[in-house]
Amino acid sequence: MPKKTKLKKSDATRERILKAAIKEFSRNGFNGARVDLIAEKARINKERLYAYFGGKPGLYKASMRKVFSGIGEAEKKLMTFPLDKPECLNELLIKIYSDFLDDHPEFWRFLIFENLEGGHHVEALPHMPRPAFAHLRSVYRRGQDTGVFQRDIGFKYYLFTITALVFFAYSNRITVSRTLGLDLKAPSAASNFLKECLKLLRISAE
Repeated sequence: MPKKTKLKKSDATRERILKAAIKEFSRNGFNGARVDLIAEKARINKERLYAYFGGKPGLYKASMRKVFSGIGEAEKKLMTFPLDKPECLNELLIKIYSDFLDDHPEFWRFLIFENLEGGHHVEALPHMPRPAFAHLRSVYRRGQDTGVFQRDIGFKYYLFTITALVFFAYSNRITVSRTLGLDLKAPSAASNFLKECLKLLRISAE
């Protein structure tokens, strides 16, 4: 078999294992996930799986890195946001992060499990470059200068508030919908809910 063909087959096998692993870990966390089920779903024996990742911890860390890399890809859409439109920043951030969580529910599930289980594998996450943040910081400062955002709230606190609200709404939308009588499972309803929360927190200077 030609070398290139072998490499392609190896890469395809690795991706198949990761796909099955991400599904299993996001459902059961590191402690509850079963490697034999991952191997079965990936159509590979456990020995070959271990040859690729060295064991369950290595497989979990590789899965977590792959899941978390997706947020950086989603944020690339923010790089073209116009500097002179700070008044639209809240709505765009809510949409970007809401759409990402809708498309990748495994992301917030990994977050929850990693915190519940003590964060024993969080060191596997490298410092991920977030180039969009530098651009967004400039937009935010423009908004502070023009009265859109409060001057005494730093960008990192602003961004944390936005992302925390979106994460909480999406990771708890079933129970929140029940307790508050809201249908947060509908994307438009969730978006409106988050916008009202931002008004309550006085994120803007209005």
